[in-house]
Amino acid sequence: MRALLGPRVGESSRPRPVRATLKGMPADAIRGILQVGMTFVDERLTNLEIKIAFVERHVAQLDDLVRDMVDGLAELREELGRLREMQDAPATSVRGSLEEEVPPHHVRW
Repeated sequence: MRALLGPRVGESSRPRPVRATLKGMPADAIRGILQVGMTFVDERLTNLEIKIAFVERHVAQLDDLVRDMVDGLAELREELGRLREMQDAPATSVRGSLEEEVPPHHVRW
C-alpha cells in the first residue's frame, strides 16, 4: 500500500516496476487495487458516454433550429420579393379605387 502513496522522505522518486511494487502483497490486496482501478476507469468511461450523449442531443437540437431558421429566411425572402413587386407595380389601379371611395366621415345621412 505504501507504493501507492509515493516515496518516503529520503527515498528515490524513481518509479519502481509494478512487479516489484506488488511483490510482497497478498493476492486479495492486488485484486482489490486492480478492481478499484477498473471501477475508476469504468466510472470515467460512463461519465464520458453520458457527456457524449448530451452533446449529440444538443447538436441535433441546434441542427433542427438552424434548419427552421433557414426555412424561415427563405419564406421572408419570398415575401420581400412579393412586396417589391407590389411596390413596383403601377399604382393606378389601387389609387383609382381609393379615390372613388368616400371616407366614412363624409357620408351624408
